[in-house]
Amino acid sequence: MDPVLTYDRIVSAWRCHMRGHCCRGHRIGVDGVTYRRMHQTLLVAADPRAAAFDPDAPPDEDGWRGVPMTGPEDQGACLFLTEDQRCGWRMAHGTSGLPSICSRYPYLQLYTPERLRVGLTFTCPTALGLLADQVALDVVEEPDGEPPVEYVTNLGGFDRRFYDTDGGRLRADLFWRRHDALAAAFDRGDTLAKRLASLVAEAGVPPVAPVAVPDGAWAHGAFSGELLGQLGERGAVTAGVMGLWSESVYRPMPDAPDFSGSEDALLARYLAHRLLVPAFYSTRTDLAWLLGVLFLAVARYRVERARGATPMFALRHVELLVLHSGMPVRALLGDDPARTWRPIAALALAP
Repeated sequence: MDPVLTYDRIVSAWRCHMRGHCCRGHRIGVDGVTYRRMHQTLLVAADPRAAAFDPDAPPDEDGWRGVPMTGPEDQGACLFLTEDQRCGWRMAHGTSGLPSICSRYPYLQLYTPERLRVGLTFTCPTALGLLADQVALDVVEEPDGEPPVEYVTNLGGFDRRFYDTDGGRLRADLFWRRHDALAAAFDRGDTLAKRLASLVAEAGVPPVAPVAVPDGAWAHGAFSGELLGQLGERGAVTAGVMGLWSESVYRPMPDAPDFSGSEDALLARYLAHRLLVPAFYSTRTDLAWLLGVLFLAVARYRVERARGATPMFALRHVELLVLHSGMPVRALLGDDPARTWRPIAALALAP
C-alpha cells in the first residue's frame, strides 16, 4: 500500500515567477557526474559555454563542483541565467542534464512509514509569499496520492536511526507517532506563546521555565552574566549562545513579499510547516534536534527583528539557519540535543 500523501496546499499553488533569485549570489553545487554530463552536452551542441567548465576541477570538501558563474559566487549569477531571468539551460537543452538542485527547487519531501510529506523551502520569495498569505496551515491528505509536483527533493533516507526527546532509541513508526503528537499539540494553541508552551509540555519532563531576557538583549546580544548563568544551569553552551548574533549577512532577497498581518501568526505557520516536513539531513534523527532547531528559529527571528529586519527577511534568515544547520545550530545544540534543546526552549519562551 502506498503511503498517504500529506502536503500544505501552498505546495500545489507554487509557480516559478522566473525572477532568477535562486540562480545568483551563491554557489550552485553539483556532483561530479552531473558536472561532466553538462560539459559533454555543451561540447556536442558546440555551445561556447563549454569552455567555462573544467572537467579536472577538484571537488570541494563536500564533494561538489560549482556550476560556472558570471562573477564571484556571492555576487555573480549562474552562467546559464539569461538577461530576461530565464534558465538558458532549459531553453537550449531542456531538462536533460539539468542539475537536480535546479529541477527540484523549492520542493522538499520526506518519507515516513505511513506518510509521504511534501513541502517547500522558504528561501524562495514566491514560496515565502504564499506562506505569508495563508490564514493558517492548510494540510491536504490523499490516500494513495501522487506528489503534486514532478520533482521533489527526498530528505528521508533509509539508513536512519531515530531518537526521542531524551535521547532514547525508537523504532521509526514510534518516532513518527511521537512526532505527530508534538505537531498536534502545537496546533492546539492559538497564540504563538501558547503553541510553543504546548509543544514543550507535550515533549515531556522536566518542564521548561522561560528565562528573563533584559531589554535590548535581542538586538545587541547584551546578555548579562545572570542570564548566561540561567542558560548554563539548564545545560546550554553559553559561549555558543552568542552565535545567535552572528554578523553573517545572507544574500539579499529582492522582491521580498510584503506582509502586514500578525507576526505571531506568520512565525506559527512557518514552524507548523517545518513540523509538517522536518528538514532532517543527518542519519541520526532526533526529536530533540527538531525541537532545538524550532526553538532556535524563534530566537533567531527575534534577533533579526530587533535589528530592524522586516518580518519576511527575518524569516528568510530563519529558513537558512534551519535548512543549512549553520554555526548557531551546531554551537547551541552540539552533539547532545537531548540535553540542550530545553535551554534553547527556555530562551524562545522568554516574554
